[in-house]
Parts: sequence; C-alpha cells; structure tokens
Amino acid sequence: MTTKPSNSEPVPCPACGGLHPPESVFCPHCGKAVGGLRYVREEFEATRRRYEQFADVVTRFVSAPSYFGVHILWVAVWMVLNSGVVMAVRRFDDPPSYNLLALLLSIEAIFLTGFLLVSQTREADYERKRAELDYETAVQTNRILSDMSTRLDDIASRMERIEADLRKES
Repeated sequence: MTTKPSNSEPVPCPACGGLHPPESVFCPHCGKAVGGLRYVREEFEATRRRYEQFADVVTRFVSAPSYFGVHILWVAVWMVLNSGVVMAVRRFDDPPSYNLLALLLSIEAIFLTGFLLVSQTREADYERKRAELDYETAVQTNRILSDMSTRLDDIASRMERIEADLRKES
C-alpha cells in the first residue's frame, strides 16, 4: 500500500526523481504523473533483449509509410534495370516473371513475419504485465475501500450510541 505524504512533504517523480509540491499532478520536467505508482512501460523496456530491440526497430520501420515508398522505389528500379532500358546494366532477372525478385520478396516476408511476431509477443507480455498491475491495484483499492467502509460503519454506530446516550440524558 502506498503511503500518502503529508501536506507539507514534497512528492517525488518516479521517473526522474524530482521533488514537487504535494498538489502537483504531473512532473514539469518529464511529464510523468508524480506519486507512488510504478511505470510498467519503463520497467518493461529496461528488460528488453537486443533481438527484441532490433525487432521493434524493424517493426516500427515496416509500419511507417516510408517503408512502402522505399519498396515501391526498389521494385521500380529492379524492373527498370531488368527491362533492358538501361544499356549499361546486364539483365539479371528476366521479365515478366522476375523470379529472383519474387524469391527475395518471399524471403523478406518470412523475416518480417518473424520480427513482427517477436514484437507482438513482447507487446502481449507487456499487456499481460499491465493487466496484472491493474488487477493488483484494483484488489488494493477494494481492500482499502472495504476497510474504510468498515471504519465508517463503526463510526456511524458509535455516533448513534452517543446520540442515543445524549437523548437519554436530556
């Protein structure tokens, strides 16, 4: 359970460590919420392996519009070079089938599928971890609310007894 700081204690930012007034909600330096909550994304990113980092970079590039531009340019140059328009270059993949191009694109698709699967697996692991943290927070909140409800019921019954005693005295 996170302890609540008193009204005069500064609240630390869990991301950058800066101290802020208790009424602060966000850190002006890093933009993160101040308080005792963990940042699952940062913790998760810190444990990434090199191949996962590489897969994420490839996945980000493949999902960008520039990837399609590069591919369109690459295939167009391939076709122009193999069409015989450029006399300085000898054909290395005969049109119209372009077997070598088809083979290279198939191999690329296999590798991209692997990179995408690695990235998706990592994202699924992150979402699972985040769901666990959400559940943990919900359970802690439920326990706190149950405790507060019990205490409020106790206070209400004490108040009723005090009021009953005051009515008897008057």
